[in-house]
Amino acid sequence: MHELRHGPARPARSPADLQAGLFDPRCPDCHAPLEPTAVSEDARLDPRNVYAATKLHQEHLCFSFSRETGVP
Repeated sequence: MHELRHGPARPARSPADLQAGLFDPRCPDCHAPLEPTAVSEDARLDPRNVYAATKLHQEHLCFSFSRETGVP
């Protein structure tokens, strides 16, 4: 999660920014750089790339395995 003067924002990178070599996400309203902040444990899950999505899926598989087998 990132904090900015307009409130919290979920980072997103546009294809144009990536092609221009701009990899740091910007405010969707004013395009200012975002300030990273901690994400709370109760935040909505919203994986933004393949790595994040597969990491989340791996956690779900581990919880399912644990429930089915009793392995902690």
